[in-house]
Amino acid sequence: MQLSRSKTTVVSYLVLALFGAVASWLSWFNQDFRLEYAVPAIFATLMLSWIRNNHSFYAQPFYRNAWRFNTVLLWLTAIPGLMLMLPKLVEGF
Repeated sequence: MQLSRSKTTVVSYLVLALFGAVASWLSWFNQDFRLEYAVPAIFATLMLSWIRNNHSFYAQPFYRNAWRFNTVLLWLTAIPGLMLMLPKLVEGF
C-alpha cells in the first residue's frame, strides 16, 4: 500500500489532529470527557508516522515541523485524560 506523501495530505491529517485535540479539551471543560474524542489525533499520528521513519522526508523542514506539530497535538490530547485520571490514581494510594 502506497501512502500519499503530498503536503496537502499532511496538512489534512494535521487538521484532523487539531480537531481531535480541541474536541478532547472541550469535552473535558464540559466535564464529559470521552476517549472517542481523542481518536482523530491518534489516527493522524499513525498516518503521519512515515515522516519520522523516512529520513529523506524528515530532513525537509515542512515535514519535520509537521511531525513536531502533530506530536504536540497528541500530547495536548492526552492532557485532559491524564487530568481526569489523576484524582482517581491519587485516592487509590
